[in-house]
Amino acid sequence: AFAVFFLNFDLARRSLRRLDIVRMTPEGMRTISLDPSSLRPQILAVSAGVAFLLAIFTAGGWQTWLLFLYAEPFGSSDPLLGRDIGFYVFTLPFLETLRNLGLALVLLTLAGVIAAHGMAGNLGVNPVRGFFVARVARVHISLLAAALFLLLAFAAWLGSSDLLTTPSSITHGASYADVHARMPALALLLVASLAAATLAAYQMTVTSLWAIAAAVALYGVVSAGGIGYAGIIQRFVVAPDEQ
Repeated sequence: AFAVFFLNFDLARRSLRRLDIVRMTPEGMRTISLDPSSLRPQILAVSAGVAFLLAIFTAGGWQTWLLFLYAEPFGSSDPLLGRDIGFYVFTLPFLETLRNLGLALVLLTLAGVIAAHGMAGNLGVNPVRGFFVARVARVHISLLAAALFLLLAFAAWLGSSDLLTTPSSITHGASYADVHARMPALALLLVASLAAATLAAYQMTVTSLWAIAAAVALYGVVSAGGIGYAGIIQRFVVAPDEQ
């Protein structure tokens, strides 16, 4: 985590320009210069602090790691996905921990990088140009966005397994709406996430921001559509005969 934070924040720091601030003092006008190279120790400290917090959070899952490390098959499979039952007991919790850690890592990095490039003047809103993004910021943010969509694809892949192990309405496990609506929607969301990651990566090569906008819209529409479709199936097909 420290390596990811520090490398990304330091890369954004290199795009900062020397900033001269003019202040009025009792002795007259005085110019204060801010050198980007002087921010390296602060970036080091912030990266170490945030990484340490993530480490403390992740260390709480030591038992999940041990169960994964010493996993054994049960010798029987679930009837929907055909996975050994041991996958749900030993492997799935560990993969969910990796998913949560990866999403936290990328989202925190993305937020910090966007803020840094904003302070550097590499992105913002101009009265004449409108919203603009410099090439260095576009490439950096596009790479992180592609990584985020890949993690969301991984989350969608795990989603079907989650449905088999979580309560659903009056039953525990995958319900009718889960099998006939949520699972197909998650499969479609997986494809949409991979397509969005491709669009985000392609954004590095084009000046116009249509690719990243299309990626966000594609993921949002498919995600919302899947939730809505599952809700309709639950409300109008399952609920009238559920009892």
